[in-house]
Amino acid sequence: MKIEGDPDNPHNEGYVCSRLEHDRWKDFEYNPNRLKRPLKRVGERGSGQWEEITWDQAFDEMAERLADLRDKYGAETLCFLEGTYRTQSNLHYKFTNLFGTPNTGGNGTICYSSDMWLEPCTYGGFCSDKSDWKRADLVVLWGRNPAASELLNWQWTLRNLSSILYTP
Repeated sequence: MKIEGDPDNPHNEGYVCSRLEHDRWKDFEYNPNRLKRPLKRVGERGSGQWEEITWDQAFDEMAERLADLRDKYGAETLCFLEGTYRTQSNLHYKFTNLFGTPNTGGNGTICYSSDMWLEPCTYGGFCSDKSDWKRADLVVLWGRNPAASELLNWQWTLRNLSSILYTP
């Protein structure tokens, strides 16, 4: 019925992403076309014929097909690309790493793409743990507009840093 932040959460300190404001999440959660159970095609491709299967069966069949592809063509046969996903999840990176393919990418979200590419190129990894920021004398926010696209980070930044060089 309602989503609200937990002020005791050390990551977001109670702030939630603006996509959760005004109950916009309900458009996705309660969409009548949203799939809630795995479906398996039973007719020809494009015929629109499906049957409901269990989650265990769906995962087993996917794992078997992926293992067959990897065994036949090598792990790099799998490429994981995505559009503007709507959450900050690195689970696909873990999955592709465990599968053995380096082929993963996508354009990400506007509010995260700068971190996704800039931090590894600059520092060799992600610096999402802001605990070190609290000891910084100066933080430079370069090439990003957290006031518009990263409300969680921006609220935290305003509350915790005394010196900010901000050039949107």
